[in-house]
Amino acid sequence: MELDKKVEEKVETPIPPKEEEPSQTKKERTRLEKLRHTEASIKAQIAEEEKAQGIVISDEDDDDKPLTKGDLKRIERENAKKTALQMADDLPEDERSNVREILETRIMPSGNPAKDYQTALDLANSEKNRQLAAEAARKRTPAKHSSGTGAPPKEEDQFVPTETELAAAAMVGKKTPEAIKTFVLKARAKEQK
Repeated sequence: MELDKKVEEKVETPIPPKEEEPSQTKKERTRLEKLRHTEASIKAQIAEEEKAQGIVISDEDDDDKPLTKGDLKRIERENAKKTALQMADDLPEDERSNVREILETRIMPSGNPAKDYQTALDLANSEKNRQLAAEAARKRTPAKHSSGTGAPPKEEDQFVPTETELAAAAMVGKKTPEAIKTFVLKARAKEQK
């Protein structure tokens, strides 16, 4: 019984109405906003009707469309990619297919076709270059003698004349290093006999 009284008391208590918050009220649009909305809906309806009738109008064919920096960069990248692919056509068949595949799939065009082509060529030849580098690293330094099985070559002592020998050569009129050397060597041979 007590529960029934409590439930009745709660039911009899009226719930006060909530005041409407200003954020929940419908905001009135300006006349300009209404016109823009109407324009957008009309354009959408026109596009649907053209599509239904099979009429295709492309925005890309519009000569009055302004060219943005993004469009210009995109066009330059496309042209650079085409040029790099044309450069790859001059390669031998086995390299050409690798370079073309790299240009089409792995390299994002930079706008510089020569750089893109060289990068693709480097990537295509990287395995061959790695093998060449490994082979070069494996090679031994050559022996320092004249033949593979013979004795090392004779090492000549460097010719250094004394001051007396230089003065004697100068008195005879020998001025070039070869003339001085032959003169001094002949003089040394005479002294030894």
